[in-house]
Amino acid sequence: MKEIQQIPGYYYDPEKGKYFKIQPSSSATSSYSIQDVKRRKTRDENIVAEVAAIASQKGRIRKSVLLGRPLSGAFLAREMYQRQNRGGLPTAEILASGYVPNIKLELECPPLFAISPRRNADSSTINVYTTHNSDLRHVQLDTPTGSEEREIGYRFSSGRPSTSISINNDARQMALTWLSGTPSSSIAIISMLDYAQGIANEQPPHIMILGPGYQRGSGQVDVFASTSTHPSSPLLFAFGTSHGILAMKRSDSELSWLTPKQTSQQASDILAMEFCPDNPFVLLSGDRKGNLEIWDHRVPSSELAADTVFHPSSIIHIKQLDSYRTVVAGLKSSLVQYDLRYRKTRFSAKNSSFSTTKASRGSTQPVLQYPEYQNSARIHIGFDVDIESGIIAAAQEYDEFHPAIQLFSLSGGHVLKSSSLQSWMSSILPHDQPVRCLKFANDMANQPKSLWASAQWRDGAGLEQFRWATCQDCDEDSRYEPSWCAHILPLS
Repeated sequence: MKEIQQIPGYYYDPEKGKYFKIQPSSSATSSYSIQDVKRRKTRDENIVAEVAAIASQKGRIRKSVLLGRPLSGAFLAREMYQRQNRGGLPTAEILASGYVPNIKLELECPPLFAISPRRNADSSTINVYTTHNSDLRHVQLDTPTGSEEREIGYRFSSGRPSTSISINNDARQMALTWLSGTPSSSIAIISMLDYAQGIANEQPPHIMILGPGYQRGSGQVDVFASTSTHPSSPLLFAFGTSHGILAMKRSDSELSWLTPKQTSQQASDILAMEFCPDNPFVLLSGDRKGNLEIWDHRVPSSELAADTVFHPSSIIHIKQLDSYRTVVAGLKSSLVQYDLRYRKTRFSAKNSSFSTTKASRGSTQPVLQYPEYQNSARIHIGFDVDIESGIIAAAQEYDEFHPAIQLFSLSGGHVLKSSSLQSWMSSILPHDQPVRCLKFANDMANQPKSLWASAQWRDGAGLEQFRWATCQDCDEDSRYEPSWCAHILPLS
């Protein structure tokens, strides 16, 4: 291949076969601004590196003979979540290709949200809770038709940015957190039973406003994350803060610090948390320094020490798959899967010394990577995993090279194609606004889980539901035209 000569101030587009003058970043009409050319060069370098990697690995990687054996191969396939249908196609590929837009909730801005599951198997009514700037809205919806049954809203404080929303379905309690700036108010606990009655009686819900307090100093303590606990746990919720982890007791709703006090050099903002599904006493937390820490809260806080996995960047999402496997999403486009049973530390050539500093400590070797994930610096961005279907839904930094929402195979790490989802993104999403929140929800009877997305549209904002549909459920063209399937529900 002939080497292309580089001309200063010009960019050679290999697709068009000619040079283009690089325009200033302030030029809105040019497709070859300084920032755009940087993205194009990064893409070109990644393509060259990928082709070189494939060429170097050709002939070296072969399918294991063990997978072809009836007994041991079946056990190995089950261990790696390779569930297939009768036709031989992986379930994840089939479900991803069948998502179509169904319900659209119009709001003033893209919120954080949570969806309470259906109360019984035959019900088609769900409860959608949205929060933005310390307010709460509760909407009851009929999912097949998208018709709104009732809606109520309530505001807690002076419009501070919301950081998380969690539901404890067993206790029928909800937790909201926001950046309050004061130690006395940054957490709201809402009784969902009272809230449902409040909708019928037009009365506000029973709400308890709490804060981190002054035990960790009189300065500002920010609350960034929350998670609900296992039904058999003595705790109700756990909260990630800038000074450690707070826990709320189930018995008396009292807040206490779960982790020991740290020095200002040790402290790091906890941005993500998840309880182990098989053990109500084990909690995983991810912080801004890239530490994935495993806590056992049966140990007194004064003696508690975390088992740590080192991620190469700030951790913004954690999803525990089982007792050992964990999916971690972070900045610098890092999306990986760790197995806590098999941990090795890898060091780069530049940082080969065994140091505990982030710059040179090395990172834990993952068992699986998702190389197409793109998020260099966004913390408030959507992410969720459907373990049953084997699909990861990850919001990304949206531009002409990367979609706003990317679906990945949980077991394979490769991208899953969804033509309807791609069509929806290209038709209504602006490039400079990432998808704020993503959730899989079991919201329809006898159907796979739907995918809900919170985003800023070109002509508004709100939530969009994508349900799985076959050609018999809707017109074939609706897979490529979102407005054919959407039901508009204004909530202003």
